[in-house]
Amino acid sequence: MNWNLLNLFMFAGYMALLLLIGVIIERRMSGTATGFLLAERSATLPWIIMSIFATGVGSLAYIATVGMINKGGVIDLWFEFFWVIGIPLLVLLFARKLRMSGIISFWDTFSFRFGSKVALIVALFTMFIIPFDFAQMVKGGGLTFSDMFPALGEVPSIDPVFWGALLVVVVIGIYLACGGFKSCLITDMMQGILTWLAMIVPTIAIFLLMGNGSLTAGWQHIVSFFTENSMGNFLQFKTVVGPTAPCSTYNYSYISSMLIMQVLLIMLPSMFYGSRYMAAKNERIARQGPVLALILTFIPYGLFINVTALSFTAYAPDIAGDELFTGVLSKLASTNAIPMVLSSLLLISLLAAVMGTLDSRFMQRMSDYSRTVYHLWINPKATDKQLIRAGRRILMLLMAVAMISAFFMPDSIWFLNIAVSAIQGPLLFILVLGAFWSKRATWKGALAGGLISSGIALLFTVLLTGFEGQYPWLICQPLANVWPGWLKHQFITYPIGIAIFFLVNKTTPPQRPEHLERFFSATETERYVKKYGFDKSYVVLEKASRLQYGNELTEAAKAFEMRNYGKETRVYGADDKLRTFAEQFNLRYYLPYERYESWKEVFDSRLKGVYRYGLDIAKQRETEHIGEHERKSAKVIGSVGISISIILFFLMFWHFPLQWKTSMVFYAVGSGLMFAAVCVFFEDYKWASRLVDILSSPFTNKNPK
Repeated sequence: MNWNLLNLFMFAGYMALLLLIGVIIERRMSGTATGFLLAERSATLPWIIMSIFATGVGSLAYIATVGMINKGGVIDLWFEFFWVIGIPLLVLLFARKLRMSGIISFWDTFSFRFGSKVALIVALFTMFIIPFDFAQMVKGGGLTFSDMFPALGEVPSIDPVFWGALLVVVVIGIYLACGGFKSCLITDMMQGILTWLAMIVPTIAIFLLMGNGSLTAGWQHIVSFFTENSMGNFLQFKTVVGPTAPCSTYNYSYISSMLIMQVLLIMLPSMFYGSRYMAAKNERIARQGPVLALILTFIPYGLFINVTALSFTAYAPDIAGDELFTGVLSKLASTNAIPMVLSSLLLISLLAAVMGTLDSRFMQRMSDYSRTVYHLWINPKATDKQLIRAGRRILMLLMAVAMISAFFMPDSIWFLNIAVSAIQGPLLFILVLGAFWSKRATWKGALAGGLISSGIALLFTVLLTGFEGQYPWLICQPLANVWPGWLKHQFITYPIGIAIFFLVNKTTPPQRPEHLERFFSATETERYVKKYGFDKSYVVLEKASRLQYGNELTEAAKAFEMRNYGKETRVYGADDKLRTFAEQFNLRYYLPYERYESWKEVFDSRLKGVYRYGLDIAKQRETEHIGEHERKSAKVIGSVGISISIILFFLMFWHFPLQWKTSMVFYAVGSGLMFAAVCVFFEDYKWASRLVDILSSPFTNKNPK
């Protein structure tokens, strides 16, 4: 059979299957917003793991990362090691709170803590990122389609990359519009399995080709290629940074900055990973899924992608950059190095990897903007059907933006992705830090710290790096010449943003406590309430009333107890007298804080519709004793275990890829210890509790017998 015809059948069949999945799921959906956006909150562990895996290993891995390794050696291992640090931190600090908050969209977090205006401002700021975010994935889909049908490249009036990208975007849009997040989970499972094939099979084929049937001899030939061409530094983790690095970009300053930025960014409940935690069936699945997905991802991405890129470079030294992966697959097929059916399946697998990431990004953005813009500002009283309908319209708009941006972005996907992450990273970090970990956070502090730090990062990215070299004409050369090299990377914007955040918080009055219950335990919330005087009725002496009533208001207020919190002055007293005082001077009367019940009374009316989602889940915190159940000894023991596993992973990277057996031993031990340590930290199983009993008893039993 003709190869182009075979690819056509494979492509049509795969696309039809995806569309069928979307249609079937739509017929079985409950029709609720929770069902559409979070798959009824019923995702079990296998679905969470494979969905995170398929999202993480996509066009950035196959196209961008392979191109980066082709240019700078196994530098990618540094970024994988940063994930080793970031994912456990994410799980320990955020996964539980994200799940138990009951929110649908990540942006709901900002709305609950800081108000709907802040959520809207942040949404508008991040709209700048959308074209850059989608361009890398859409481009990957178009390149894959072009390699599947090389004959189309000979037709003068047809651009196969454009039409391939369009087909990919349209198919994803249709099955997401039909089946929502559940269709995303199911297709991710299928695409995750295919992803393994796309990476492992062609690499093994090249090993056999270069070694005349021997895997060992094939690897030796690959190593010889680099050593004979004075590229030995490409092969070792310890030599891809510094003065002898293959690429001058990867200096110590750059790697140090990326360590800080990657850890801080991955520490966040990432936009497209966060929805997995929200959709989890229970809280245990929400925190174990990311760890198991991390361990699973290491095999094909953290390890195999580096060997794949090295073998591809040795096999096809004439192909470079982002076109290396698809170019090698095309070469293998055209030279009959692998069976025709298999080569066609591999291209489908590569396409599946691209689509597995792209559909998650579409779903995440659709959820964000349908909640942040439509539900909070256009139609606060939206029903579930109206919200779903709005989500589908937003999805169509995102599809159009993705297609347009894909063909106006620069060639290097990897450096473009780094630049975009550097811009939005400080803003999101400050907002999440405030929402999840600072009870004293105010909307003014979060917005000031986030916007100023990300604004500085934008200036860095534009004037000093030209979007990491993708737009060199943007660089202000006089400024770049005098600016210290170690300051060219945006990691300094994080401490600047944090400092502004805490400084502004100190000078602004504390916010009402109702929003805290989604993110903090009842005990922590109660302490906050008493500390800042929310346990009694009060009236705030507002600026407008002071100007209107002047001394009359001041004299009347002296009959009550007055307290100052920042620039806010509150008046406390007997309820009946306080109400009369408020009515007389047109002041707002605030009721004492009441758990859950007073939410609808104190917030912007726009937020009332948002509260109905996930309120029951938020109340589960009491039955499950979230934040109060685990022992401190369990946290100490679990943290030590995680730290040791991170060290083992570092040793694995240090020896990889030249010492395979040693690296695999470190991988196996480190993976087992990582998962076990997380289970001990949260005492997830009986064996974990018993282990904590044994290890902590010498310190807790004061009178041993």
